Amino acid sequence: MQSYERLIVDKDTFWIKAWPLEQILSERNITPKDFWGEKFDFTTACYRGYISTWEIINDSLFLHEIVPCNFNDYPKGTCPKVDLKKFFSDKFKNNRLFANWVSDELLSPRGKELFVSYNTEEIVNESTVGYIFEGGHLKKTNLYDNSKSKKSEYIDNPKLLKSFIYNNIRWDQLRSEIDSTDKKVYCTIISCDDNAKVDSVIVARGISPLLNAEAIRIVKSIPQWQVIYKKGVRKTPYWTVPINFNLKNMNQYYQSGSK
Repeated sequence: MQSYERLIVDKDTFWIKAWPLEQILSERNITPKDFWGEKFDFTTACYRGYISTWEIINDSLFLHEIVPCNFNDYPKGTCPKVDLKKFFSDKFKNNRLFANWVSDELLSPRGKELFVSYNTEEIVNESTVGYIFEGGHLKKTNLYDNSKSKKSEYIDNPKLLKSFIYNNIRWDQLRSEIDSTDKKVYCTIISCDDNAKVDSVIVARGISPLLNAEAIRIVKSIPQWQVIYKKGVRKTPYWTVPINFNLKNMNQYYQSGSK
């Protein structure tokens, strides 16, 4: 999970899921080592080596400051800051660094943190504000509702998912197909409905029509899958579920009168 940048709007500071500095650094062949020298701090959570703070003033975007990723490790008032005029003197406007290269939508998470997506490690918030810029000028602000996002305990707890699957297989209807060999059917979840109910599954790798159909039925019967709303649009993380139809699993999970 990458550290976010910061954005000041009307004196309030918010996080943004964007890295608008990367474009101009690439154009000018500037690296974090040019900022910090040998003190460059590389971490998997902040591969950039810096965190920038931006500010919207009179509907224009300005680069406020650049600090090291580990800025919190410094005593108050001692954190080094990049000399912006040294690297971007041509971008200054009224003694501020005008970010005229930014033509993009900067997304800012807002509201309550709902959960962290298991597979993407992305934090899911109730809403997102999108600031749309053209040449550094704010053209539009969008508010996206992500509150319908739903977390699934079956993703967070693989043992629970396994137990649900094998306890609900109709083993009695599959006896002709079951033996001591592993017969794995791989089902990929494609989409869910608004209630996080799986509604589209494909067999990524199958065995036979009977086992494939049973695998699809089981996956579709999972009580609740994960649904993430991004910019107000429902997204279902693709997820492949392997189901092993073998004698060992049947003997362990099958009970007379099972489903």
